[in-house]
Amino acid sequence: MGRVDVLSGAFDNSREPLRGLRRAELTSVTPTDVVATRGPSVFTITGTGFVQNPQGESVAGTVTGIAERNRGVLLYTLTELDMPGADLHASSSAIGSKTSSMRSTAATTS
Repeated sequence: MGRVDVLSGAFDNSREPLRGLRRAELTSVTPTDVVATRGPSVFTITGTGFVQNPQGESVAGTVTGIAERNRGVLLYTLTELDMPGADLHASSSAIGSKTSSMRSTAATTS
């Protein structure tokens, strides 16, 4: 399933966490971390075995966590994930579909 921790009092649940990740630009990829930015938001995706194809799409690995910082403030973390790294590229729609369920989960934890 996964765990959501809302860490910032400035967190606005209505802004749909992870939505910006769909259009974020990859800035760093290692076998254990993927960093993407969109405006003031920085997404850090952690896991193992991340591999990209020549087009920059994630094709292997396992995502175990995602965190978003906005202007340096940690907004939330998603942990205890077990998502195929290949879904990072395909997840423009996969993450979008999980956003609404995460929103309702975050509402109960904040």
